Amino acid sequence: MKKPYYIIAGNYGEYITYLNQHCMEFDLNITQVVFLDDIGMIKGANKMFDPDGIFIGTWRTLPDIKDIVIELYSQSIDSKKREILTKVYQSL
Repeated sequence: MKKPYYIIAGNYGEYITYLNQHCMEFDLNITQVVFLDDIGMIKGANKMFDPDGIFIGTWRTLPDIKDIVIELYSQSIDSKKREILTKVYQSL
C-alpha cells in the first residue's frame, strides 16, 4: 500500500501547479500524492497513519480547515509534526 502525501490547497488549480513543479520529488512507487480539501478524506483513518504533506496556496480559505488540521494532528505520531500543526491551528 502506498503512503499518501497530502497537498492541502485552497483549490484544485493550486494542487496541479504544485504537482507539476514538484513531481520529481515524489517516488510514485511508494507515495500516493493526494489533493486534500475535505475533512471526509481523512476522518477516522488509522491513528498509526502519521500523515505527511504540505499546506500551499489559499489553503486557509477551506471551509473545514480547522477540522482538517485537528484530524491531521490526531493522526500524527511525530512530535515535530504535532508542533507544526499546533502552530498552524493557532494561526487560523
